[in-house]
Amino acid sequence: MASIGSDPNGNKRVLFVAPDGRRKTLRLGTGSETYAGEAKAAVEHLLDAMRTGSKAKTSTLAWVEEQEPKFREKLVKLGLIAAPDEQSKVTIKAFTDRIIAQKTKAKAKPRTLDLMYRAADNLILYFGADKPLDAITPGDAKAFREHLLIAGGKDGKPLGENTVNGKVKVAKAFFNAAVEYRLLVSNPFAKLPSTVRANKSRMQYVSREDVDKVIDAAGDVEFQLLIALCRYAGLRNPSETLALRWEHIDLPNGRMAVQSPKTEHHANKASRLVPIFPALRPYLEHAWELCGDRDQYVIRHCRDSKEELPHQNAAGHPPFRVEVLGADLPPATEQFPDGRIGGVSCPRRRRMVGLL
Repeated sequence: MASIGSDPNGNKRVLFVAPDGRRKTLRLGTGSETYAGEAKAAVEHLLDAMRTGSKAKTSTLAWVEEQEPKFREKLVKLGLIAAPDEQSKVTIKAFTDRIIAQKTKAKAKPRTLDLMYRAADNLILYFGADKPLDAITPGDAKAFREHLLIAGGKDGKPLGENTVNGKVKVAKAFFNAAVEYRLLVSNPFAKLPSTVRANKSRMQYVSREDVDKVIDAAGDVEFQLLIALCRYAGLRNPSETLALRWEHIDLPNGRMAVQSPKTEHHANKASRLVPIFPALRPYLEHAWELCGDRDQYVIRHCRDSKEELPHQNAAGHPPFRVEVLGADLPPATEQFPDGRIGGVSCPRRRRMVGLL
């Protein structure tokens, strides 16, 4: 326990007994009774942490951080806190590697891990691998976000608002974990925007006629099927299209079981039965004739060397850009999502493919 004392001139002090049994005094100078009470509580919490060998409370560490440097020097001399150069510094790379390893062990989805790796790379590239977590301020975090908007892309190109917000969201999660481990008092990314919103201005309806032009221009059988699965069966790409195996497809009975990683955490939403519509059947039959192995993935391209994880460019093999394919269509930027929506815009069909 600690106590508050007053000098004849009115200056306040906190008296306490250190863990080694010695009596010590923290001199506060002039100040209110409220401030003296805060200092007393902080000293008691720091002493409790020293005696138990645990980390001091986050609220106590935050209070200490708010004090003037000279006051913190007093705490160091009294042995209540460690000197800055004696404190263990956890770097950005070490900590992000640690969190990603935990998520990998917990079997997080490949897409989640990929986003974490990419955000960690952005943090390391901007701040440096050896930058201590506690050296990053809210101003630094804001400058990081602005850098991504201006030159965070490949070859120094700007990134879109949603892309940047997604990366900030992951960075925010990394630093929230650091706060939970009591490596930080507060999250420097906490107040930054990180909401990813649908950009309706980039969406457009893709008619069946236009989709058929794109399919004809694609040439590659698997890529034609990939487009058809999105447009004529409403499959999400790449999570559902690349998870589809031939054992999931029942051509004689005209249906297929679609695994849905995006909704599997909801009750009864891990998979759904989807009818094989007449517009889709020819592409499935053609691809089956070329494969004929029920243990194989339906879409075998766009995977890594182990044929388990999709590349980030799985949405385009080759890249799904109508100008690249050579179809006589206006350029579009959200072709796969638009094609999927266009294919299941009818409420009756949405119910049939399990989307209503």
